[in-house]
Amino acid sequence: MSVAEGPGAIVKVIDRRLSGLERAKSFIEWDKARAFRDDLRSLTGTITSELAPAAPALAMDRILRFIATHERVLARVDDHSRPKVARKDHHLRQASLQTPQPDRDHVRQAQGLASCRNPL
Repeated sequence: MSVAEGPGAIVKVIDRRLSGLERAKSFIEWDKARAFRDDLRSLTGTITSELAPAAPALAMDRILRFIATHERVLARVDDHSRPKVARKDHHLRQASLQTPQPDRDHVRQAQGLASCRNPL
């Protein structure tokens, strides 16, 4: 995948990875969590460093789609085998994520704004 192939090729790869993330149900054991984290970083890196310069609106759509997977992703990660201190940190992060989330209309509105092309 390269920028020379155009944003369409990049979008295709990103969409395939996002679809897999959205469909995945398997539990991620604590010893696999680091590799999973690296895969998520790679995905966001591809969106921000390869897609965003070529097609900012498409990149924004993909980032919003990625963010929308957070609850499913966190539910899949096993933290029970980790040391107690690490579990406490995870639970603090979980609690911070339980703050009120924007309703679907706000998310759709943001996605609509991201889809608008800037004529400048």
